[in-house]
Amino acid sequence: MFDGFQHGRVDLWDVTLCFQHSGRGPAVLLLHGPDRPHTTWHRVAPLLANQFTVVCPDLADPSRGNHETALDCVALMKSLGHDEFSVAGYGPAAHLALHLALTHPTLVERLALVAAEPPATPSPPAPAAAPAAFFPATGAPPAAEPPAATAPSTLVAPAPATPAPAAAPPAYNVSTPAARTTPATLGGSRKRRFFRPVLVVWAAGGGQSDPVAGWRPWCEDVRSVGIDGGRHLAEDAPEELAAALGQFLDHGTSPVS
Repeated sequence: MFDGFQHGRVDLWDVTLCFQHSGRGPAVLLLHGPDRPHTTWHRVAPLLANQFTVVCPDLADPSRGNHETALDCVALMKSLGHDEFSVAGYGPAAHLALHLALTHPTLVERLALVAAEPPATPSPPAPAAAPAAFFPATGAPPAAEPPAATAPSTLVAPAPATPAPAAAPPAYNVSTPAARTTPATLGGSRKRRFFRPVLVVWAAGGGQSDPVAGWRPWCEDVRSVGIDGGRHLAEDAPEELAAALGQFLDHGTSPVS
């Protein structure tokens, strides 16, 4: 597997990443999801290595959330001397790739999302509820009253002796369940869009429809290409997938939907 590639290993702050790398030219990071190993790319990566420097990490630790894993990937690429690079995510790893692009938009040159369903559409935050002290049990706003009619204790609470520590921002609180189950909507990513070019690659066979519309809430400049093949495009149609990725990542063009 990974003919012509070299095996590498890098120790980061709290994890060791093993990876395969080869080629020269613009850097491309190939990501796999928890459902399939990094060898998912073993037939595609050597074809891309003819044009690019290909890095394929083994993201084998399922306990790490998408935010942690994105930071791991950035550290890996920087350790190899790549300050900018393109990213391709396969299957569920497309959500990881999107999160990496949303949180590091100046590092990711181009983004490819392969054989993946789009995440839930981001929704605007709900309006803040009025303080409970101003609403009776009926839920209706109270009638206007003279200030003396309202007990001061319902309006002003005594200040605590020691202020409670501020909660960590949701985007970085990776221990929460939401950080692991909603990768692309994690914290501040909910309000972000990626403005650099994006390619959605989908399996045109089997009655599937083009999912590009579902990615548009997250991506400004998005295009798509359908490839005849089964559910596992990297194994069923590696040449076609490598050709589509190569054309797009080489600052070329792809069919635009």
